[in-house]
Formats: sequence, structure tokens, C-alpha cells
Amino acid sequence: MADRAGPSADQLLAKFNIEELLGPHPPRTNFNVFFVDDQYALRIARVQDTFPAHRHLAGDEGWFVHRGRLRIDTEVGSVELSAGEGARIPRGMRHSPSSLEDGTLVIVINIRGLTIEFEAGHDATSEGFREIDLPQRGNHWRGIGNGDRPIRTIAAERFRRGSVKE
Repeated sequence: MADRAGPSADQLLAKFNIEELLGPHPPRTNFNVFFVDDQYALRIARVQDTFPAHRHLAGDEGWFVHRGRLRIDTEVGSVELSAGEGARIPRGMRHSPSSLEDGTLVIVINIRGLTIEFEAGHDATSEGFREIDLPQRGNHWRGIGNGDRPIRTIAAERFRRGSVKE
């Protein structure tokens, strides 16, 4: 039972739906759904085409395919992943993910604030990459739900209206 002054169980255990969150947004929109211990981000995205080669100098990146198929080309070889499969890209390894099926949805785990270092001639904005933090309190979603409307629905509505900061 929650303390009256603290968050409710619904706020602490708020669930999210990948399909609903990504549905109204263009591919390459990444949502940081939540942070673990304020250090690690759980990110979701819809992959489209091939994202340019890049690397992350500050940490590893873990990829898990929720739906569809994905190939990640690296400087040491390639790996193809289907729904239910994942791979780790070590810190500093140049890689380029490519969707092998329309509608491929991925879950990515990385350190919070991971930066992308592109090869010359590319940058995140020109590639259509957007990263958005969903509203949270610490490791939990903020208590923005009311009545029968789930927190995730209200978060998506607020994003569409522009009240969730990118």
C-alpha cells in the first residue's frame, strides 16, 4: 500500500506500450522510456532504412528486436537479428543499423546521455534522429494519469501538443 504522501501503485508501476508510443511519430524518433538507477536508459525506436555509421565513446549499446528484422554492420562484421534476438555493440565500435523489414521496432539499452559520433558529413538532425525523454520522477513516470486514461496515453498526448520536452 502506498504512503498517502507518496506516489500510488499505478504511478510506480505504470506500464507502457511500444506500439502506442511510437505509432504517431516518424521513424528514428527514440523515446527514453525510463532510466534505471538514473544511469541507464531504456530506449525504444522504429528503425527505417540504414542509419549512417557512428559510434558511442562513452558506453556500450545493447539492441533487442521487438518486432521485425535488423542488421547491424560493424567494423568487425555484421549481425542479423530477428524478433526476440539481441546483441551488444561495444563502446567505441563503429556500427550502422539497417531495417530488413518495414515496421521494425527495437529496444536499446545504453548509458544515460549517450552521445553519437558520426563520420564526416552526417549529424543526428540531418538523419532525422530525435531522442525524447518521457516525463518521469526519478526512475518512475510522473503521476500525470487521471481517471481511466492511462499515464502512457496522456504522455503521448502531451508530446503531440508539445508539452513534453525533447
